[in-house]
Amino acid sequence: MWRGRNVAGVCKIAASSPAGQPPDEFYWLSELCTAGVGTASMNIIICGAGQVGTHAAEALAQDNHEITVIDEDASRLHAISETMDVATFCGNCAEAEVLSEAGTKDADLLLAATAKDEVNLVCAVVAKKVGVAKTIARVHHGAFFDNKSFNYERELDIDRLICPEYSTAQEIA
Repeated sequence: MWRGRNVAGVCKIAASSPAGQPPDEFYWLSELCTAGVGTASMNIIICGAGQVGTHAAEALAQDNHEITVIDEDASRLHAISETMDVATFCGNCAEAEVLSEAGTKDADLLLAATAKDEVNLVCAVVAKKVGVAKTIARVHHGAFFDNKSFNYERELDIDRLICPEYSTAQEIA
């Protein structure tokens, strides 16, 4: 496991989506304010170091939150630690041991933002069981979000499910 921290500074980010990325991929970041991230500094774990996880880390670190990013790709984590003042942890975020070693017991919030809905759901459930205070999972598939046949948020004890496509449609409507 590789863990690093770069104290050189925090990357400044634009208020808009990264170039070439559809706005709906990042619209949900604004929902974090209503899901538990306010003005007080929090200890936040972000699972997934892709574009969404990286953007969330930039935005939240800029607001002086303590951030740890977990991903299986060490090169992505290295790139993050070179540009941001965040901790990184290499491992599978759906594994209890990895989440525990990354500090979930002391975390105020875990944001599961990998590319796979199922991994995000499992990650949020396991994180809650190993001690994180609040969990948010990003999902794309409507079956996980619409609550027609099963309420994943309630039944899995996830504090908030965020569906970027749904949020965008609601904003347009």
